[in-house]
Amino acid sequence: MSQPVLPDSPKPVVADIVDNGDVLLGELHAIEERRALLADAARQPKPKPAPPHDPKALPKKLKDFATKAGNLNLSALCLSGGGIRSAAFALGVVQGLAARRILSKFDYLSTVSGGGYTGAMLTAWVQRAGYDNVERQLVDGPHSNAAISPLQHLRRYSSYLSPSAGLLSTDMLALVALYVRNLLLNWFVLIPILLAAIILLKLVTLWAWTFQASDTEIAMLGLLAVALAGTSMVDSLQQRPGWGDESSSRSRFLALELLPTLLAGLLVSVAALKIYQQLMVDTDVKGSDQLQLLSFLKELKWYGNVAVVAAGTYFVAAVLALSFSPPRAGKDDDKSTSENIRSGELHKGVLHRGMLIVLALTASGAVVGLLLARIIDLIGAPSPDATGTAFSPVKVFMLMCLGPSVFMTAVFLAELLYCALTGKVSWGDAEREWLGRAAGYHARAAVFWSLAFAVIYLGSYGINYLYRESVTSLSGLIATGGLAGVVASLVGKSSSTMAVFKKGYATLASRSLNVVLAVAATAFIIILTSVLSAVVDWLVLPACVLPGYNALWFDAKYDVLGPLFMVFLWTVLVGGIASWFVNTNRFSLHGVYRNRLIRTFLGASKEKRKPNAFTDFYEGDNLNLSDLWPNAAPDKGRIPPQYLVQNIAMNIVATRELAWQERKAMSFVVTPWWCGCGDQNRKSQVLRADLSGASGCYRVSKNYGKGISVGTSMAISGAAASPNMGYHSSPALSLLLTFFNVRLGAWLGNPNSAGNRTWQHAGPRIAGWPMIQEALGLTDGTKGYVYLSDGGHFDNLGLYEMVRRRCQLIIISDAGCDPDFGFEDLGNACRKISIDQDVDIEFEALKMVSRKTPPVEGPYFAVAKIKYRDLGGKQGILVYIKPNFQGIEPISVRSYALKATVFPHESTADQFFGESQFEAYRALGRFAIDNIDGAAGVTYSDVDAFMKAIRAHAAKPAAPPAGPAPAQPQAAVPATGAAAGLGAGTVMSPQGG
Repeated sequence: MSQPVLPDSPKPVVADIVDNGDVLLGELHAIEERRALLADAARQPKPKPAPPHDPKALPKKLKDFATKAGNLNLSALCLSGGGIRSAAFALGVVQGLAARRILSKFDYLSTVSGGGYTGAMLTAWVQRAGYDNVERQLVDGPHSNAAISPLQHLRRYSSYLSPSAGLLSTDMLALVALYVRNLLLNWFVLIPILLAAIILLKLVTLWAWTFQASDTEIAMLGLLAVALAGTSMVDSLQQRPGWGDESSSRSRFLALELLPTLLAGLLVSVAALKIYQQLMVDTDVKGSDQLQLLSFLKELKWYGNVAVVAAGTYFVAAVLALSFSPPRAGKDDDKSTSENIRSGELHKGVLHRGMLIVLALTASGAVVGLLLARIIDLIGAPSPDATGTAFSPVKVFMLMCLGPSVFMTAVFLAELLYCALTGKVSWGDAEREWLGRAAGYHARAAVFWSLAFAVIYLGSYGINYLYRESVTSLSGLIATGGLAGVVASLVGKSSSTMAVFKKGYATLASRSLNVVLAVAATAFIIILTSVLSAVVDWLVLPACVLPGYNALWFDAKYDVLGPLFMVFLWTVLVGGIASWFVNTNRFSLHGVYRNRLIRTFLGASKEKRKPNAFTDFYEGDNLNLSDLWPNAAPDKGRIPPQYLVQNIAMNIVATRELAWQERKAMSFVVTPWWCGCGDQNRKSQVLRADLSGASGCYRVSKNYGKGISVGTSMAISGAAASPNMGYHSSPALSLLLTFFNVRLGAWLGNPNSAGNRTWQHAGPRIAGWPMIQEALGLTDGTKGYVYLSDGGHFDNLGLYEMVRRRCQLIIISDAGCDPDFGFEDLGNACRKISIDQDVDIEFEALKMVSRKTPPVEGPYFAVAKIKYRDLGGKQGILVYIKPNFQGIEPISVRSYALKATVFPHESTADQFFGESQFEAYRALGRFAIDNIDGAAGVTYSDVDAFMKAIRAHAAKPAAPPAGPAPAQPQAAVPATGAAAGLGAGTVMSPQGG
């Protein structure tokens, strides 16, 4: 076969972004070249750079790809996630396929998480030694110039995180030291951010309490509050359905409606505080005369004045809104309102509606004023303190804590009147829906303000009180908070919590764990905030720990506004410097995890390896993706590795696309040529559930992330524990994992247009904002950087991308933790493929059963049809392999299984495998392949012949028992698994085990 020539293309429109058509067609050319090498190993291939963007229309390129892919009969080997357990089982599968002489025949190697450990090891090994050498060593034993063979190296480092056994071993102590160091460095970023927020709130309160306001200044505060409230109302009217162009958006609502309303409530509270403080001063001076004024303020005139101001504000807002964005015409109007106004044909109905709206808003404004004046008077009415000479500090707390919330409550209650008066307008239903959603946002902001205020001040009061009265109790409280955070982190990663289990299938135990998670997370956040607030008090005013002192702002004789502002500046300075120097990727667990994976799996095939005698690490173990085929040509006579596809999850936890609220992630791939997401569009703002028209956005791997390496992508693909974990994400857990630096994921540049300035960076240059996004679950695909984590957070099988590539022969090694055989990962992948790619996967039978006592024999695999609608009716074959224990395995497997009753589905949290454990999973994977076709030892010329043999073996009827035997109950497929998990268009056999 002649060497394929890549089509010439003009200079690309956007040189750094390629689409799905470019990627899929480019990969086909590389696969054709590799097949030519398999047929004639004597050929001398040349290295190929990634093809540039082809400006041809995307549909034309995808059509060309479908035609070529249908003729090539592409094949793929998928190695699933599951940590070291999956890596060991996948190693056995790889050895079994090598023994069948078909391992090198696969076109693609698709890996996820733990399967990526073995996939990266195999790819690096083949790149360095060639496929013939690798297959021979996989089957026949060591034959290498390395000090030890690659397989011996893997066994040596099977406990890859801490090869030396023991809690006090050097490796374990190094892990602990690295974790503590990185944790403290991250706290230099996170704690100043939290402290700055606490100090800022204290500054606002102290300023509001201490500054001396004249009548003019109080009036200015009131006018500013009126202006903010009026501006908010004008924009609110313009955003509502039936007005203007209905261009309402969440960002506009937050910036121009919610924030001004909250600030208006705060200014009203400050103005009321200043008025009451003046009244107390006047009372001291004028005596009984001022008491008459206090009584007068409680009369109708006080409330009436406020009501008139509020009604006037709403009246002006209504008139302005009607002037700039008049309401649309009703159903009975022939033309829109704007057209009627321009033509001078103002319908009486439109005029009546406008008058009704003005009257309704004016009336509701009066209600706002009356309610606000009454409630604030109840909260903050002056009452002398114990000395009778100062405004009670409790009133300060009540006004500042509840004032903004009261303002928003008054606005909501006034809307009741407005809705009643405008109930018959043609767009009334739509407007009431809008008001209901706005009220929800207002309520959330009001509750958050009041709770944050209460925790910061009352928490500080409580910490100071305990410090004075009982240091032991304070120590116990702090220890309880730390323990609550640790417990919440551990419980949140459990497979029984809301972070992972599916809604509707919760048990009492799982619901109890979620209650524990919620309580522990809340307790930790409250105690942490209280302690930090108290620390601020101690820094500003050490006397606060003395008897008789309540809290930082409770005593007027201390002037602390200046010192508090200086503490704020120092906090911001420290946080800013730390954010600049503490790399969010390098100083997380990602770096620690990455280094150990590289040593174990990429160092296995490194000949003449010379590790550092003290650390046992060697920089030469790793490979850049640009060092792999097809970027780097193999030596003459050597077959290069398959085209490697490492699957990663791009987190979009904060997505507004309702259809993605469960998945919360998109598929992201790293390959030797490109890194990117096939479901993105070029413009960062375009995110939609219908992915059939997605263009895909990819960047050249050689430059992506400053030249991404195999070790980095392998570690990201296995980043199981991260604050944002795709469809496993949990809000409470996100904050805790971020704070405790349990962050295996990584931030890299967005492959679409939002990342034009960031995609070549190794990570964000400022760490603060990415950490806030992680903690609050604000990750999405529209900003300059995206958060990447374990590919299993989207598809734990690596199947999704192979279906995108129209592979017709797919073998999946699924060693994910699934002791009940619920088939969650399989169902998740098939459902997303059906929805996103319109490809159905139908299993001919799914007779695999979970481990029984005594063991029950059954198949290790199932066969399915892949129905591609764009390949001219051609169907693909999928062979799904899943580990199980049936009592017929090799003795090394049975011996270990008798000790480990949950084998072969031990927890993924166990990443410290010993020799017997690693060997049991490896031998089980080899045994599954050896017996998958009923003809152990038979070799095949190609993948197609092997899979046809498997399918034929699966179709054979089971041999009847030799005699009567007790009936074994069939293992019905759980509702949470195969039957329910496989999505629309996917059919599975109703037969049980």
